[in-house]
Formats: sequence, structure tokens, C-alpha cells
Amino acid sequence: MGSIRGKALLLLSMFTMMSFPAHIEINRALASGYPDIQGHWASSYIQSLSQRQIVTGYPDGSFKPEQTVTRAQFTSMVVRALQLPIRSTSDFPDTAGHWAAGFLTTARLYGIIDGFPDGLVHPDEQVTRAQMAAMFVRALHLTQTGNDFPDTANHWARSSIQKIAAYSFMTGLPGGTFGPDQAATRAQAAAVIVRVLDNRPKTVLGYSVRNYSTDMNSLRSIEQFGDSLSHIASFRYTIDASGHLLEIEEGNQDMHVAEARNQGLLPLLSVHNDFNATLVGDLLKSDSSRANLIRNLSATIEQKNYVGVNIDLENIPRQYKNQLNQLMRDLRNELHHKGYLVTIAVPAKQSDTPTNSSLDAYDYELLGEYADLVVIMTYDEHWFGGQPGPIASIDWTEQSLQYASAKIPKDKLLLGIAAYGYDWPDTPGVNGKAVTSYSLSKLLAQYGGQTAVDANAKETTYSYTDENGVNHTVWIQDAASLPSKLELADKYAIRGIGIWRLGLENQAFWQALQTSWH
Repeated sequence: MGSIRGKALLLLSMFTMMSFPAHIEINRALASGYPDIQGHWASSYIQSLSQRQIVTGYPDGSFKPEQTVTRAQFTSMVVRALQLPIRSTSDFPDTAGHWAAGFLTTARLYGIIDGFPDGLVHPDEQVTRAQMAAMFVRALHLTQTGNDFPDTANHWARSSIQKIAAYSFMTGLPGGTFGPDQAATRAQAAAVIVRVLDNRPKTVLGYSVRNYSTDMNSLRSIEQFGDSLSHIASFRYTIDASGHLLEIEEGNQDMHVAEARNQGLLPLLSVHNDFNATLVGDLLKSDSSRANLIRNLSATIEQKNYVGVNIDLENIPRQYKNQLNQLMRDLRNELHHKGYLVTIAVPAKQSDTPTNSSLDAYDYELLGEYADLVVIMTYDEHWFGGQPGPIASIDWTEQSLQYASAKIPKDKLLLGIAAYGYDWPDTPGVNGKAVTSYSLSKLLAQYGGQTAVDANAKETTYSYTDENGVNHTVWIQDAASLPSKLELADKYAIRGIGIWRLGLENQAFWQALQTSWH
């Protein structure tokens, strides 16, 4: 798979060909320069597209920067820019047989458009600047608010215009107005696409869990901090060896999905195997079981209003590497034509020959080809059953990310972020137990002392002695350790982060995220 920028910019060649009669041929040789953009305000954006070998011109060598754009054309551009799988159906009554029906249906699935009050989408009407702003605000889940414009004070799209201006993806017209109801032009479309592709907000995926009937922790995080998220992954179903989905007891997350949808977040269905190596091996080695799993995932995604799946199969025996690759390839083939995303979580490793044989089943290159997003689970460097140590030291994390980014396209890669830690007692044969920022606060109140950020690991640590005289060592990923991880995501120019899990973190965690990335 190519980079997001390279693939997304192909949209303009399609846009040109679909905008005009079929007998007009596109002269690829003229894509490097256009005489009618000399001195034009958008010339640098148009040239930027041309330098990436995108076909946008006409046989006479012109670009026609002031030609207007239809709703169908711009919607197709947004869908392709975001690399969304294109649905093969038509949801709107006025798009049956239309060339852009799949693009428009996809845009509705992802909350980018919702049609007009009459139930139609009016694909061949000109798209206005206000509509263009609203579509990208929804598509990118933009939340910051910028300055107002004198001609948008009472406009229906005022909020969207303020937001897209805050990110500088669209700017005002000469004279300081925005011109919300003006038809958008090819030049304006080119400019907003280049700006988005060059400065797209990071993806922030949070895993959502419901462990018991009154467990509202993940839901509260979605409600309170949804502005900082882009996706949720509902940790909701396990599997059996035949490919059936088994909902975790008390795991119903319909409310989580509804709240995510309400906030413009993209919900994914997460399926896992409870670390059961025998079960996942039996599933993967059976062609019929893999096919059954794919059918069940497709049906449940549609029924439960998700936009895709997150595969979280762990502890896979090394001999089933090819079968895991085949599952992901077949899953992609099945779900993509329905417009659904295919994502996967994989354990962290630092080389092609890891010392832990259970990591051999994960072929980063092929999984990165088949998946739309890959979460690298860069946590549990030290775990509750082992010796005390960092949950994800900065050097170990960087080594893992360096390896992953060399194998997986960076625009698909999410760095795993833990929101928990472990408390290890200095007692032989006794395992550590999980701690959160909340439980750490209770330990501090009960036993005194203070936390420190380890200079080498860039992670919070704490030591105390309990009432029985037992010494304890705590390591935890929290708000203090988050900025160094976000710096790594920036350094390697990856797509974003995946947080395990929502409800364990505190408000300081989100404040650290906002400070670093917004």
C-alpha cells in the first residue's frame, strides 16, 4: 500500500475525468505546469499536486482553477483522501445508477454527510464552501474553534467554518469574508486537500470495555473526553474455534457505540481470543472456521452500527502465521466492498527474529498491507507475573516503533499507549496487581511518599512499605509519561495512538494529550 498522501491525491485525476464529458482526454504530459495558474493564489497547491504526478489538467494545458465542483465530486475526493473503503450500495433515492453512489453511501456511513431533509443528497448540485467545510469537519472530527467571519454570524455552518478555519484548512476570501454560500472551485478543493494531507490531525483510538452491569468507566471517558478521540474499539466479543462470536458477559456496549456516533467518533468492533493459544490455533487452521468468523463479523458490524473490526488475536502459535495472514486478507476482501475498516492489534517486537516464539506469527509487512490500521501493543514490557520494571520504557518503545515503522506504512501505524501500571510486592511467588492513576492516588494517601519519573525509562514509579512490612514497587504509564510517547509518534510521523484502555486514565492524561497535540 502506498502512503496516504500518494494514494489520496489520485482523487484529483478521477475528479477531472468525472467532471467533464467523456470525450475529453486527459493529457498526462501536461500535469507538470498550467499557464492559467500563473499568479493564482492556489498555484502552489496545484503545483504540489502536479509534482506528485497527479493528472489534473486538460489537453490544452490548462487547469481551469475557477471551475466549480459538485457535491458528488467533492464527496468522492474526501472519501479517497481519507482512504475509506468504498461501499457498493446506494443509500440515497437520487443516487441509483449514479457514478458516485458508493462514495456518497460511504460518506454517510462515516458521518461525513447525512443528506437533506427531503432524504436526498442532490449529487450534481454545486458544493458550497460551507458544505465543504462541514464535510471535512465531520470527516476529521475537528474540535478546535477559531475566529468568526462577518458573513457567517447566523449561518447554519458557522461552527464548522470556525473549526476548519482554526486548523487553517480553509481560510477567508479577500476582504475578510468567508463566502459560505459561494460554489467551491477546483482551486479551493485542491488547496483544502493539500492542507489536510499535510497537517491531518492524529488518530486517537481508545479501547472501550464493560466488565459488569454497572461499569460506566469507559462510557464516561467517551462522554467527557470524546473531543480528544477519533475512534473507539469495543472490546466486546470473544470467539470459539468454529468462528462464532461470543459476547462477553455484561459486555453489551450499544450505549458506547451510540455515544461515539453522537460525537462523530468511529466505532470498531474488537474481537479477541482471551490469550487462548489452542483455541486460536484451531480457528486459524480451519478454512471453514475462518470463513464463518468473517461472516459473523460482517453481520455483527452491520447490526451493531460499527464501521469496521479490530482483530486482537494474541498468543498465536508460530505455525499459524500464514493462516493469520489469510484471515486478514479474506477479511479485507469481504469487508472493504461493504465500506468497513479492517484493523488489527499486534504485539510489539524489535526484530525479525524475536526471542519470544509467540511473536513469530505476526508478519508485520503482510498484516500492514491487509489492514487499514495497525495498533502496536507497546506495553507490558514488564508484566504482573514477572519482575518489577517499566510498563513501556522509552527506549524499548522506540525500538519497537522503529522496527514497526520500517515494516508497516506509517499512515496506518498506531502506537499503543497504556493507561495502567503494576504494583509488585517484594514477596517470592506473589504476582503483582494492576494499578491505575486513581488507585495510585489512594496508595499515596495511605502510605505517603511521592512518585517520580524515572530519568531513563521516562515512566512514573513509586515505592512504599505496607502495613505488613512488605516493600512494594510500582511502575505506571500515566500523564507524566505520555508526552514522551507522543513525541515518538511525531518523530516517526505515524498515524496516531491506540489507548488501552478507556476508563483507567484520569483527566490529567487528557490534558497532557491536549497540550502535546492540540
